[in-house]
Amino acid sequence: MQLIAEAVLEVRAMEPKQGTEAWYVLQQLEHLAENASSSSSAREVANSTRALGRLWIDLADEKSLYAQRISEIVRVHQNLLRAERRSRSNKTMEPTR
Repeated sequence: MQLIAEAVLEVRAMEPKQGTEAWYVLQQLEHLAENASSSSSAREVANSTRALGRLWIDLADEKSLYAQRISEIVRVHQNLLRAERRSRSNKTMEPTR
């Protein structure tokens, strides 16, 4: 959540004008932040993260600060999803007593 909050603050500091690339990034980041604050698992924010990832793919400036932040957020989210899957998998493989 901290990573998302930092990204929101950084893009807000750019004061993006409505309709610009940075403005759309900010909208997606704020939506993700809202979802993440009320979620208890990475799976619950998967759709918001995918939407942000699709926007990242379409960005013209791949070297921009927000493009780098999006890349990092998507990567961390994928790692969290993997960890959740492993955890669920391990629980189903535990022997019952």
